[in-house]
Amino acid sequence: INAEYGVTAMGKIKRNRTRVLDTPLGVVQEEQAKKLISDTIHKPLALLEKLEDISTIQREWACCSIAHLIEEPKSLEDFMRHDVVSKLLKRACDTDLEVKLAALGALRNLSVLGGDNVCAELLQKDCFTPLIHTLKTTVDDPQKSNTWMSVLVQTISIFWSLCEVSNKAISILKQNELLPILFSLLNPLVFSQEVMICTAQLLNVITEEISFAQLITNEQANILKNIVSVSGNTLLRNLAASIIMNITPPNQIFSNFETILPILSSSLDIDVFITFRELEPLIEKIVYDSAIERSVIPENVEEKFNAWKTVVDAQILCLEILANFSSNDDQDESEFIEMDENMRFDEDQIMDQSNKPMSEELKLIISSGLFNKICAKCMFPVAQICQLEAKFPSIKFYLRSFYVLQERALGCMNNMLLSSDLSALGDVSRLWNFFADVCVQLANIPQLIEPLEFGSNIMWTLLRHDSSHQIFDVTPNHLQFISELSKQRASDQVRANALGMLGVIGQKRSLASFLPSIGVRFMESLSDDSGLVIAEALNSIFDIFAEEEFNAIVKELNMVNVLESFVPSLKTMISTRRDLDKALLDRLDETKINLLRFIDYKKGQSL
Repeated sequence: INAEYGVTAMGKIKRNRTRVLDTPLGVVQEEQAKKLISDTIHKPLALLEKLEDISTIQREWACCSIAHLIEEPKSLEDFMRHDVVSKLLKRACDTDLEVKLAALGALRNLSVLGGDNVCAELLQKDCFTPLIHTLKTTVDDPQKSNTWMSVLVQTISIFWSLCEVSNKAISILKQNELLPILFSLLNPLVFSQEVMICTAQLLNVITEEISFAQLITNEQANILKNIVSVSGNTLLRNLAASIIMNITPPNQIFSNFETILPILSSSLDIDVFITFRELEPLIEKIVYDSAIERSVIPENVEEKFNAWKTVVDAQILCLEILANFSSNDDQDESEFIEMDENMRFDEDQIMDQSNKPMSEELKLIISSGLFNKICAKCMFPVAQICQLEAKFPSIKFYLRSFYVLQERALGCMNNMLLSSDLSALGDVSRLWNFFADVCVQLANIPQLIEPLEFGSNIMWTLLRHDSSHQIFDVTPNHLQFISELSKQRASDQVRANALGMLGVIGQKRSLASFLPSIGVRFMESLSDDSGLVIAEALNSIFDIFAEEEFNAIVKELNMVNVLESFVPSLKTMISTRRDLDKALLDRLDETKINLLRFIDYKKGQSL
């Protein structure tokens, strides 16, 4: 399950990590346990009673079954209504280690799947008290068995999930002074690589809080530097590099970034699509178990797929780090907004951003050759990946990593283009054709909306740059595709980006013959239910048709009368749409004023 990540109005990516579910069925293979999940898989509430069973195997498999079933939204709702959190927290303190591990796995899945409300309930039920106790007692255990290592992984992963969404969770960790314990888990001579990676993922989240970052000692910082220098695990190395940048004082940022950049760059060298295709023969070894209604991946096969995914996760993290250093604005976390709530690219801010001088970090990224590496991650054969997903649903979890990787690459590229002098990036015409091809590919895959939002914004940025430089040609095929994109129903952001592109294209004299059809598309968009789309359509009309030389087209399209009849609808939207945020309402209000002025201006020209 991929955590949502945020962008500012400039398109800057917030460095949220990818969180994953626990393997829901645990490690026990007894036939009795199989029978339990088979009997109760469609009776989720019956499992809650099994949590109190005197049999440890019954309690363990009840936890494992719940971990599996909560992947279904309906089951998750049923469990939450019957206080599954309290019941699982009780089992997380079970005297039997396997039951404890299974309960922690179920709680981990709850924290990932349940969203903010479930995470809030976990905190309200004081989940941290038993979890912190588990962490401390497990670290102190002299045996360090594989099961204990797994308990550590689950416990830390729950901390990680909660800290991703809750400042309260971060405060609780800080109050309990857990940093020494967490850094002790980064010892490769004592703890497994999985424990170290989970710990680094947690530290990467909490050290984004300045108050937490300031608590890191020199000795702890040296542990991170040692991991960057000697670790053979790409993901762990990148995590340590990211934490180092989190805790770096402002006057040392460029120096440290210059040091870690070769590490980040090398993690992008592997073509993960080629390496995935090499694993395809292993897929045939995956079998479907009807007793548990689930595909079972043999352990040796799963290890190979997990190793591949670790490389992908390292590349995703690398792109998140680079995206943050590819923006000219400051690092104030208060600027971040969640992408799924309100990802908006304001054109005036975009122009302000692009007029700023490039940061030293961005200049270093471009001069190091990373630009081409990032470009390479922006396009995958997504049609083939979708076919594999349909053919082999049991590995869907791994295949979807491609979509996340592509999305991060496009987000990173979006930041770079917004903040760069595009002439420093080489052949802009080549970039235009490349990203147009990327968007054509994405537009054919309905589920890839977020990458298409970034891709269309990149196209718009390139067009805005070219409006004053006339470097590349926009072909009729491009125009047709962009016009179709402006009708894309799944995302108002994509439609607004496409209309913005048409607004720039309409100002190109070489494409003046297409102005009537562009004007029709703008007026059709006034019936859209999105305020963002309407604002962009109107502003594009103002940009193009304010020129007196296009009055014949304005008259031909009956544009003034259409716009005049639209004014009451726009006023109603502004006064009644409570679902619109203040920034968009302010923009619509300004657009309304400009609309009335435009109508008066054109009437003054006898139109």
